[in-house]
This record gives sequence, structure tokens and C-alpha cells, in this order.
Amino acid sequence: MLAAAVHGRADILVTDDRRAFPPECVRESLSVLTADEFLNWVADHSTPLVLQTMARQIDYYRHSLVAEDRTRSN
Repeated sequence: MLAAAVHGRADILVTDDRRAFPPECVRESLSVLTADEFLNWVADHSTPLVLQTMARQIDYYRHSLVAEDRTRSN
């Protein structure tokens, strides 16, 4: 996974197994984050986009429930 991240010039590597990626094995320009840290980073750096995406997901979910209710009542 590290080789792919380096070869692909990734800025962030997301893993819950930090022990597999000690600092001495990771180049300085590559951040190793857990999934929770990554999601927090995204929320901090792209708050409007995160809120817009969450609103779309909630809207989709609500419409799915309405469609499911209609199917059950027929």
C-alpha cells in the first residue's frame, strides 16, 4: 500500500494500522491518517462541500423511505 501511495504521489494514506507505516518509512509529504482523522480533516477543510453532500444523502434517504412506504401500501 505504501509503494502505491508513493508511486501515485498521494498526499494522504488512510489506514487504521499505523504500526505498518512508521515515520521513518514514510516520505515527508505523505500524511498517514486513520479513517476518523481523515474524515475530520475533510470536514475541517471542506465544510461547505461536506454539508452539501450530507444534505443530498439525507434527501436521498428520505425519498427512499417514501418510495418504500408506497410499495408496501400497494
